[in-house]
Amino acid sequence: RDTSYRNAWMFKITPSGSGLWEKTFEGSEIKDFTITPEGDIYTCGYQLDDSMRIKTYLLKINADLKKLWSRQYLKKGYLNNSVINQKNDLTCAAGRWIWKVDKQGYILSEKNLNVTDSIYSVAMINTQFTYNGRRNNTPLVLKQNENGGMGEIVLNEYADYGTITSIPLPNKRLFLLLSSEMGLKSI
Repeated sequence: RDTSYRNAWMFKITPSGSGLWEKTFEGSEIKDFTITPEGDIYTCGYQLDDSMRIKTYLLKINADLKKLWSRQYLKKGYLNNSVINQKNDLTCAAGRWIWKVDKQGYILSEKNLNVTDSIYSVAMINTQFTYNGRRNNTPLVLKQNENGGMGEIVLNEYADYGTITSIPLPNKRLFLLLSSEMGLKSI
């Protein structure tokens, strides 16, 4: 589908590839979406303003594709994904900013990171979050501990190699290093 730089296109298909629905939404690019237990859909990404500056962007639609709300946030960074916790709050990470929003998209808490950090994904296992990114071109994992503080793992031995992501598995995490030089490596 051809859309303008101010619109993103979403579609749903059957397992056999037949189209069920398609819709264009505001937002320059939808990077990920999360479905709530009630069937509402949070989409995350970014939107370009009139000066072509990037604005972090969230959109919530219901199961009937009706827009419930949209929010632009002034912090910089591409919002690549988000995770819903047990309270249906949404945790997000983009660039040097980690934040949590309520069901209406209003900020509940936020944390600014080091100027050399860049976070591009978030994952959750049980009630703890892991934020994955880079610090000074070195893979970085920030892990939320029991009391809400942050522990960090800087993978210096993998400096200048690819990116890191974590996959939640039952009661543990699998960390993967994605690299054009090293391929896919479990760490």
